[in-house]
Amino acid sequence: MRKIRCFQCYGVGVKRGRPRYNDVLTPREWEVIALLADRLTNEQIAVRLGISENTVKSHVSEILSKLDLADRLDASRWYAVNERRALALVPFFGWFERHSWRLSLKVAGGLLGAVTLTAMAALAVGVLLMDSRDSASGPPHAPEGRTGDSSLDRIIDALVEEDADGLRSQFPGVVARGLSPDFEQTAIGTEEWTALLASSSRQLYSVSTADPQASPDREFDIALGVATPGSSRVGWRISVADGQVVDLTVGRDGSPPSSYSPSVERQYDRFLVLPPRDELPMPPAAHELKERTGNAGVDGLVSLLGRRDGAALLSRTSFEQVACGSEDSPGCLQAAPPGTMVDALPVRDCPGFALRDADFVDRWLGDLAEKALSLHAVATLPDGYRPGGEHLLIIVTQEEPYRWEVSALVEERGQIVGLITSCGGDGTTRLYPPASYLAPPPPLGDVAPTRPDRETGVPLVDDILQALTTGDISALSGLVDYERVGCVSMPDGIGSPPECLPGEAPGTSIEVLPISSCEGHFSRRQGLEPTLERLSSDGWRLYAVSDLGSAAQGQAGFGRGSTQVVLSRPGSDQPTSLALSLSSVGFTSLRYPCGVNSPEALLAPGRAPEFLLPPP
Repeated sequence: MRKIRCFQCYGVGVKRGRPRYNDVLTPREWEVIALLADRLTNEQIAVRLGISENTVKSHVSEILSKLDLADRLDASRWYAVNERRALALVPFFGWFERHSWRLSLKVAGGLLGAVTLTAMAALAVGVLLMDSRDSASGPPHAPEGRTGDSSLDRIIDALVEEDADGLRSQFPGVVARGLSPDFEQTAIGTEEWTALLASSSRQLYSVSTADPQASPDREFDIALGVATPGSSRVGWRISVADGQVVDLTVGRDGSPPSSYSPSVERQYDRFLVLPPRDELPMPPAAHELKERTGNAGVDGLVSLLGRRDGAALLSRTSFEQVACGSEDSPGCLQAAPPGTMVDALPVRDCPGFALRDADFVDRWLGDLAEKALSLHAVATLPDGYRPGGEHLLIIVTQEEPYRWEVSALVEERGQIVGLITSCGGDGTTRLYPPASYLAPPPPLGDVAPTRPDRETGVPLVDDILQALTTGDISALSGLVDYERVGCVSMPDGIGSPPECLPGEAPGTSIEVLPISSCEGHFSRRQGLEPTLERLSSDGWRLYAVSDLGSAAQGQAGFGRGSTQVVLSRPGSDQPTSLALSLSSVGFTSLRYPCGVNSPEALLAPGRAPEFLLPPP
């Protein structure tokens, strides 16, 4: 997931203080909300950004207030939708943000001279024009790699090689920071931290340019992996300015070196030395684009992807004529009156579904052709799938050297008849179609988006619908297929098993129902009745029933069982949509919307679709 930040705030000659921003969020707030979307706690965000936990809490409060959001879960969902829209509008700003540190660094140092400035400017232009995203031409890798800056490399070598006396000689008077067991910040004297580091196994993890807003002021951050005798490896961060160590943070247990290093997926261009190769993300498993399926229509499109021919892909696109200006249709261009017929294509986006105009499709296919890396799989589509077609080509694109995304083309008789855009992730299975539909979702633009009938012909589904709509809580309780988990003495974050009640020993088996929205939790059987009462309503309408193809546990939030039922309750109070996973004897999980109250967003990916070309 790429961060968005105001590019003006990173330019040359920026003054300190709190500048005014034209964006809805400040650069630091974009930093924080991006990490919220990565499910980091306040403490983890503080460590990652080098700020206090109270400052993080203040930023989170400001974000929720500005965006009128209820909680950090809503903020995560807002970011997932809105950061990609902003990137589409300001691609130059995104490039400037990623490369402007090279210019800022020259001004901050003030010692490199015009020759270096010219050379680095040429390098920045080279990066902009570089067609290849091969990481082999990028920065060296830890632990052996070095920056090429003699003063910085001397500090690195001393940190990983010197004994205690040598460290004290190299870093006299440097006092480190650490966290006590109760998370209070403590000072660690030179004698103590140098002795600790010298007695530990230590390796360079990464070197990066510092965040311009970090405190104290610094130019570079060195991350070490440090394993003291009898302990697991933790991260240390050593901050450098003007060739001197200006800050040193000793990580506590549970803080890996990556906690003190930028995200290689989102901030690749900040690295002078990358993390070790075996700790870097890997692309999704996929076939090369020269792979062939034996289906002429599919193979023709794969061949065009391999040739990076976006124009030819556009020529193979089957548009439909629709009237512009309606709710689900493209907007009307310039002075065209509503109702003007335009070319459009069905597109499934994050998490909506709409008809998009030819200009959008042209740009999207051109971008796909340029970035296509591999073909994960080709699935056969069931009747009722939206967008409708014969096959789904699941394609891996390379967005940055260590960031991949997954999109898909819907194919029918060699033509592109629909698109599925990436939602900023590289999960391939989230695009899998179901094996079949027992009740397909309604067509796009259907004036009655949910079916009022409550009879599907599947006895278990019909029994659940009957109990929900009649308010029969006893019958509904009897239709739950509970999961057994062991209770814990201290819940460990969101999604942890429930805390043991008085008299229960840790590990005691209890019956629970998984319930999720943006995050998940377990509801004990004894406490489930209020939840079921809130769900009882005569307003539920059937949206879709899917056969997922396997009873195995699905993605987070989608329970075990091979069937999923999605319901909609138009015009009602929250929730307006609901998904239930079903086993052969009852429902195994409840899932509510996360930020967007759309039944479409609750449709689970398939687990065992039919493949024309299976994943490798």
